[in-house]
Amino acid sequence: MTLTMVYLTLLLCLPAVVAKISLLPRWASVAYGGLFLVFCLIMTDYASLAPRAQILQYTTAPRAREAVAILVTVELLLVVSYAFRKRGKSPRALHLSPARQRLSRLMTPIRVLLRGYVTPLVFPTLFFLQVQLCYALPGVSFYVPAGIVGGCALLFIPLFTEVLRRTLSVQELREELMLILSLLLCICALLSTATDVILYHPAESGTGLSAAAAITLAVIILLFIISFFVQKNRTYKLK
Repeated sequence: MTLTMVYLTLLLCLPAVVAKISLLPRWASVAYGGLFLVFCLIMTDYASLAPRAQILQYTTAPRAREAVAILVTVELLLVVSYAFRKRGKSPRALHLSPARQRLSRLMTPIRVLLRGYVTPLVFPTLFFLQVQLCYALPGVSFYVPAGIVGGCALLFIPLFTEVLRRTLSVQELREELMLILSLLLCICALLSTATDVILYHPAESGTGLSAAAAITLAVIILLFIISFFVQKNRTYKLK
């Protein structure tokens, strides 16, 4: 179950990245695809020397899963703040005080960063795919898996972003898709932090109710009786 949720998290990372890049200009999708290709070529030596079992151990490590869950939760908050941002300039913005105008200018780089931010989880995902492809193609040069993974990123990211732009021509629809994918990514990351170890709490001796449980049950019964008679009395008064 845990390993399945880890794989789902890695799988959902790619469409979430594509949905976010579709909100950027067309040159940005090509730039991100080229960045991913360069990353795969740089990580070729590391992918060739990384044992498969060690990579799997790093992927399923509890601390790594918890760090990923924290990361995607923070990113979900960033996506929500980006999706519900103010659009355009309101008439009040023209009459702001000088201090608020300076604050607005200071917030401009943050807005630009928020607009172009793409989850860094895509880099471990590409590296994981590259390592798996290295072991799936024994005897070939290690640059072949790097070229395949990076080339697919360079080719398909601009292609899929263009498909999204044409099928969902309204930007708000693409933002909703990005929000939904980010939410699913966050849910899968949080579910991946669950452990497969079942802990059994030793049962206490005796079969009687504890004092706290008996008091709680008595309070519930008393409240039910009081509400029943109050409702019955109110019904008679209405009649």
